[in-house]
Amino acid sequence: MDILDNLSQLPEWDDNDFDNKGYESGEAWKNAALRTSAKALYNQWREVMTGIYALLSYAEKNPDMPEGFFEDQKELMIGDAIQIAVKIKTSAEVDMYVLLMENAAVVRKNAIYIQTQLSSMVLMGSIEEEHADAVRLDIEKFRELFIEWIATFKKDEYEDEWNFFV
Repeated sequence: MDILDNLSQLPEWDDNDFDNKGYESGEAWKNAALRTSAKALYNQWREVMTGIYALLSYAEKNPDMPEGFFEDQKELMIGDAIQIAVKIKTSAEVDMYVLLMENAAVVRKNAIYIQTQLSSMVLMGSIEEEHADAVRLDIEKFRELFIEWIATFKKDEYEDEWNFFV
């Protein structure tokens, strides 16, 4: 597949990836709202990833940056972005509230870090503000879907041993 066929470099969401393991016959519907919401969130994140890769394809190192800083920023941004996709996708097979909340916390943190990294790259003169704003707009759409996604989480009887998600 040519990179132009998949600018986000993330696989498309495939409902067949989920085999409903752990569900007794006929109980998979209980997770349908979560999966539907996760799919929309994941697909929006693919849009964000497309924007990030586009930004990074033309970003330039400012000569005043410390050695390695520019490369580290790019790697951190891509690493955080890929982890978001993984956390969303794996949440579609999880029905434990604590694990869903852990995934959501990582997704939120990474999205905020990416916004910070965008601002840092603008301040350093590596990318244009207008281009960063386009990615920020996609992240804002993502944030709205994120709120819908976490609304599908159902508290259960499992306890968080760390007493964090109670």
